[in-house]
Amino acid sequence: MENSVIFCVDSYYQLMVSINLKMNKYTDDQADVVLFNTMHGAETIYKNLKESGLFRNVFLANTQLNKTVLNSSRLERIPKYISYLYSMAFYTQYTKKVLGIQRIESYNRLFFYGYRPLIQCIFNACKKANPELRCFRMDDGMGTYMREWNLPKPKARLVIERVMNRISGFLPIEENIDGFYVPDRSMIHYRTNYEILELPNYTNPNLIHKLNEIFDYKENKSSEKDIELVYFGVYGEEWIKRDIEYLKAIAKIIPKERIMIKIHPREDARKYRKLGIEIMEQSKIPWEIFMMNKLYSKATFVGQISSAILSSRVIFQRTGKDIYLYKCRIPGGSLANIDDDLNSFLQMCKNSTEYRDQIFIPESFDELQKALMVQGSVTE
Repeated sequence: MENSVIFCVDSYYQLMVSINLKMNKYTDDQADVVLFNTMHGAETIYKNLKESGLFRNVFLANTQLNKTVLNSSRLERIPKYISYLYSMAFYTQYTKKVLGIQRIESYNRLFFYGYRPLIQCIFNACKKANPELRCFRMDDGMGTYMREWNLPKPKARLVIERVMNRISGFLPIEENIDGFYVPDRSMIHYRTNYEILELPNYTNPNLIHKLNEIFDYKENKSSEKDIELVYFGVYGEEWIKRDIEYLKAIAKIIPKERIMIKIHPREDARKYRKLGIEIMEQSKIPWEIFMMNKLYSKATFVGQISSAILSSRVIFQRTGKDIYLYKCRIPGGSLANIDDDLNSFLQMCKNSTEYRDQIFIPESFDELQKALMVQGSVTE
């Protein structure tokens, strides 16, 4: 009997991991993928995935469960809450409706990252169809390494899940995990009840070709020729205010025409326009695709804090310099409020034998200037 697997992805990097696992690890398995319709250009990627022939079925999941309610009124949140309760009580019916299918396949393995409501719904439907289902988490960047889960489940959600367990047999996915695929097992410093597994690397030429094809990547090395520093923006108004302060300071050290800003995927480029610095246009191509193709390999990466900076080094063995600014106090500026776990983790990376002299965490403008001057980063 052939194995059948399903990947649930809510970020493009998770999709890259899924394709990697399919092509390098589970090559002989029948594979389906569920793409959450919460990412820029999801419809195009959905079309490309279907045309690639890599997956047996490609599903584009568009549902209230995927919508964020952070800045919504109580009234605006009601449709999501109703969908959430329905998906827990009638998870099989809800999954079939969202995926547009008549029956749930008997999958052997399910791959996911976090415990978003739709993922938990799909898991319960698949677990009911095959009680022997095995579940594996996938890497999703910096948060993967610091702690087991980025955010604990709210107490109210835990209470609802316990009630739904008695009513419908609903199971929490976090209690049913068999393994966790990450690019570097040595980076995981917390204990789990499941095995930490190593992801295959991204050097397979067929994998590189397929990923470039799916994400419509066309090589253009000329776009990076004059870029000496890539600045990684952060999401949120207070973070952007500090981004602008730091960029003004950096522009006193490095000419503006040699700097490029990579804004956060959910942020508005217009907030940076007045700086007169090149802004990398938003696209459906994830940053990791650029790193896989060795773009900006000689540039210095700078930002207050960014998962993309770290993943470029850990996953794609980037050897350029990384500068984190969350401790850097400049005249008239403020500091980011970073939790202890994140600070400890980055300090560990900075002091590690592997990354020593490649990661810098300056605490003043003078230290930032020195970090940028190290190893001829700035043309003198």
